[in-house]
Formats: sequence, structure tokens, C-alpha cells
Amino acid sequence: MKPQATRHLLVLVVLLLTTLVAAKERAPLPEKVEHAKTVYILDDEADPKVLDTAYEFLKRWGKYEVVQSRDSADLVVVFTAKEEYWYSTGIGSVAVNPSGTYGMGSVTSTSVNIKRHFLIVTDSKSGERLWADQQPAYVKTTPGCVQALLKRFQQRVEGK
Repeated sequence: MKPQATRHLLVLVVLLLTTLVAAKERAPLPEKVEHAKTVYILDDEADPKVLDTAYEFLKRWGKYEVVQSRDSADLVVVFTAKEEYWYSTGIGSVAVNPSGTYGMGSVTSTSVNIKRHFLIVTDSKSGERLWADQQPAYVKTTPGCVQALLKRFQQRVEGK
């Protein structure tokens, strides 16, 4: 390959990489999240698996020290869940006679309730909401949802 063609290719690669990096740029997190040292876990789901899973994840991550009281925490990590009516499906048949009139056969409809898990990170003193995310439970168990929410929070804090 000629030197000039190599330079053009190199410039093209740099421009493409710059575009890809710029496309992933995100709004900065509040300073309180980045500078916090301690967190308090609040389980509004009343599910011991939520507390245990969150505690294990946060201990393993090591970014924040998990404390036992809201008063001694910089951040409060709140887990909550909500049952939602999500959608319904229907199955049926329609018969059309030769004259063009319609007749309806039987129809079966199913509604589905989906549990959606939420992670809300607040300032422990002011209650200001600093971060929020959600995870539908149809893809994961409750501990799986907690891990997915915390993993996305970790990636955002670490700038990934």
C-alpha cells in the first residue's frame, strides 16, 4: 500500500473511532454520587433476597462502604417493585360467508402482570434523587434484577 493511501486509511479509522466514542458520551453523574463513600440499602420490596443480593454486590464492588443507618450514609440505595398490567393477547377466528357477512368464532384473551424492579439512589440528607433505573422481572429473578440494576449503576459510575 502506498504511503499516502496508508495515511488516508489511518485518518478514516481515527474519524470513525472518534465518532463511536462521541456517540457513547453520557450526561455526567451528580458529584454526590461520584464523591460518596458510604451507602445505606433500603428495601421497599420487603424481600430478604433483595437486601442480601445488594449487600453482596456492593461489598464485592468496593466503591462504597455499606452502613447500617441512613444517618451515617452519604447515599441511600432504594429498591422497590411494582406489579403492572402489561399487555393482553387474543386468539380468535372469523368466518366470512360467500355473501360477505362476518361471523365471529370464539376468542381467548390472556392478561399478563409483570413485576418491574426499580433502583433509586438518593442523597441521604436531602432526599434528592440522584440516579434511577428499572428492570422488568420477566427476564430475571428478583436477585437477577437487583444484580442487573446495580451492574448498570456500577458501569455508569465507572464511566463504562
